[in-house]
Amino acid sequence: MPTAPSPTSPADPSQPAAGSSPGAGAAFDPTPVIAAELQLQRGQVAAVIALLDGGATVPFISR
Repeated sequence: MPTAPSPTSPADPSQPAAGSSPGAGAAFDPTPVIAAELQLQRGQVAAVIALLDGGATVPFISR
């Protein structure tokens, strides 16, 4: 018997987010959300996202 996901489990990325309209066309920018959650400046988060997007690995970034 399947169990319900816990409230802290990650959302299924294949399903639309609650309250989102399909085909809204606007890309989600996670920068402000991550910055607020980790209490970092948006520029710091944007720099890490750019590095990851460019193919940098976590060990490379942490050096």
